[in-house]
Amino acid sequence: HVAASASLDFTLKKVNSDEEQALFIEQQLNKAFDLTEAPLMRVSLIERNEDEYVLVIVLHHIIVDGTSFAIFIDHLNRYYQQIIQGENLQIKVIEASYRDQVDFEKQ
Repeated sequence: HVAASASLDFTLKKVNSDEEQALFIEQQLNKAFDLTEAPLMRVSLIERNEDEYVLVIVLHHIIVDGTSFAIFIDHLNRYYQQIIQGENLQIKVIEASYRDQVDFEKQ
């Protein structure tokens, strides 16, 4: 079953120490996903101070493989670089489906 839409679990967390940050990340990693409810992804932005943030992305392994995750991180990094350089986001829409990928890998 594929959910038509879902809201993303996003948390903004201010921390005052490395220990508090580590504890929060550990809690996010250890928090179970309900496999019957989308999304199987949590995103948190940790504010260490007014100039330093940490992005935490927790994905259930059922929704992403290593290659897909590498592509996701590459795109995220590219968009972040565009933002910090003051550029307009150049977002590519990927038209390929999972079925397309399976067919490609069979070749």
